Amino acid sequence: MLLSVQKIFVENFRNIKPLPIEFAPFINVVFGKNGNGKTNILEAIHLLFKKKSFKKNTGFSQILSYDNEDPFVSIKAAISTTEGLQNLSLRISRDKTEHLLNGKKSKTIRNGTTLFIGPFDSGPFFLGAGERRELIDELICETNDDYKKILKKYFVALRFRNILLQKKPVKYHEQIKAINLQMGEYSFFLHFARNQYVENLNKYLTETYKQLFSDEINLKIQYSPTLPLGRSAEEISKIFATSVEKDEKVCHTTVGPHRDDYIVLFNNYNAVEFCSLGQQKMAYLSILFGHLDLVLEQHDLKPIILIDDISGELDSVRWLNLINFLSKRRQQIIITTANEAFKDALNTIQHAKSIFVSSGEIYTT
Repeated sequence: MLLSVQKIFVENFRNIKPLPIEFAPFINVVFGKNGNGKTNILEAIHLLFKKKSFKKNTGFSQILSYDNEDPFVSIKAAISTTEGLQNLSLRISRDKTEHLLNGKKSKTIRNGTTLFIGPFDSGPFFLGAGERRELIDELICETNDDYKKILKKYFVALRFRNILLQKKPVKYHEQIKAINLQMGEYSFFLHFARNQYVENLNKYLTETYKQLFSDEINLKIQYSPTLPLGRSAEEISKIFATSVEKDEKVCHTTVGPHRDDYIVLFNNYNAVEFCSLGQQKMAYLSILFGHLDLVLEQHDLKPIILIDDISGELDSVRWLNLINFLSKRRQQIIITTANEAFKDALNTIQHAKSIFVSSGEIYTT
């Protein structure tokens, strides 16, 4: 499914002026000096589709324009889909969020989503297992609604189990036994889905890296769960039961999908330990673009790609390779940069559109 934003109009959102912004169906280059609002355009699009910012700990007061008179944020867009032109809107106030599709309440456009790639995202990804889990969970959830539901149920059960371990109320062992059965079922499902996703993604990573950076590297991800793979739901429940004594001492659940990890292997070496920051950045980009190829082949989806000023993280040879790679993708890409040379190189792509941003004002060419 080809998806693209034709036009977007925002009100009271950060420093962006209330003027329509029009986009081309494929490459869009958002150019301007740092601090003028380039990233805010990407954030508005991401917020419209996912109803959350890609910036952590961002609430209503952070996105509200500082000089507005009315306490609300509005984002409206005309979206081109294979089913025709659709109107998507999001209105946020302090106590209410309203999401409309063609004037009717809706979660979002069916199969409509975005993928955000930030300039510093690879750092946290390689520093912590939690960040790796969070990213992989988000990628799986894009095309697997059942995974999203089970993951939510697992964390509800986990929170309740941890409360029991901390407060130890009367007869809490009986409650933990019941929760262990639930978590066994949820863990079995999550294990299978995560392992299957990684196996499918690995089919694309080495070739994607080669296409992106013209280098022969064997790149893959190894799923590293805290519970043994291949166990039944009942067997996993028993593992939770045997861990109760240890969990009681530390007052939290020490095993389960919430503590799983993913090891990125770069020519069979752990990328966390053996790769430079530049190599980690390239591996991270390959994982994201490999995911895009995976969802295209398996689900016929083409998310809108939002790329925020990553040219500074790559040398000129590598970002030229990236530009060549992007030029061949037939999906909407909106990329920001403050780098004149990078902007000029992007604009050599046929039908690329330039959007200049200065103090929240938008100028198109």
